[in-house]
Formats: sequence, C-alpha cells, structure tokens
Amino acid sequence: MTDPISIVIGTAALTEGVKFLYGQAGQILTRWRERRDAVAKKAAKTEPAEVRLPEVFEGQLLAPEIHFENLEMLEQPLIKWRGQLSNYADSTLAVKDTDQNLLQATDELRRILEAIYRQRITFKGEQREPSGTRIDTEIELGDVLGNATLADIGEISGGQVHTKGKVGTIGPDATFVGTKVGKANK
Repeated sequence: MTDPISIVIGTAALTEGVKFLYGQAGQILTRWRERRDAVAKKAAKTEPAEVRLPEVFEGQLLAPEIHFENLEMLEQPLIKWRGQLSNYADSTLAVKDTDQNLLQATDELRRILEAIYRQRITFKGEQREPSGTRIDTEIELGDVLGNATLADIGEISGGQVHTKGKVGTIGPDATFVGTKVGKANK
C-alpha cells in the first residue's frame, strides 16, 4: 500500500478536501440507491455526474461519469470510508494534517471515488498526475474459465490508461483481455 496523501497540504486544504470527498461519496450513494430502486431493469452502465473539484485539487475531472459496475463492487468500502470521515466533515472533530488515521481514510475514500469516476483526483502539491488523467488498473485473478477483461473503456478522449494483470491458467474456451477501448477520440 502506498503512503496516504504523501504530502503536507495543510489543515485548511485537507479540511476542504475531506468535506468534498465526503459529499461526493454521499451523492454517489444516493444516486446508487435511487438507481437500484428504479423500475427500469436496463439502466445505463454509466451516468454523467456534475463534479467541480475545489481549488485544493490539481486539475479537473474530464466529463465525469459514475461507473455503476465499479460502484457495485465498491459500495461497502465506500460506505465504510465515508463513515470514517463523517465526524471530520461535519466539524465534530478537528481536522489535523498530522492525523495518520484521517489521512489514510481520506486517501482510501479518494481512491474509491477515482475508481468510480475512472479518473484521478489529486491534491495540489502531490507527486502524481493531475486530476482527470491516468487510471491504473491492477488485478490478480486465479484461473480464467469464462471471459475476463481488466479494463473495459467505452470511450476515451484524453488521459492515460495503464493496465496490469496476473492470471493463472486460461481455460480452453475462455478469453482474457487486458484493456478494451470502444472508441478513442482525439
């Protein structure tokens, strides 16, 4: 595991970042619940989201969408890490940029949101790509007996995708794809 938010960003920036990430997680969970409760069974796999990153983040998300397949897999960790930040987000507890538990919870929630949006969310000053760019997919599978795709991207118009996978045996009628891109726009 990498170090959580490996920079000193200051208490004010961290406070704003925690409140933003906490709020985004809540909005996503609400949309997920509404989507599951909807009568339509053939709901879209993605849904556009209006997300404007506060100034404490580097860059902006590019045409953000909620990817419901990722959300379905990450629902419980999303709830867990959002809960870990609740007392900080509502100012019950003071945000301190030296609180390692707070930094870890913030980083975990941020990484889950990155997977759901399939875009980076980077605090200013971090040594990583700006928000809205590169997504890394890394997975280790056992034997593949059916079809497996590590990263299935419907459409991409910028940024970078890096896929890394490790599998056991691929069965005789099975298929294994690292990265599948439907449409690449320039």
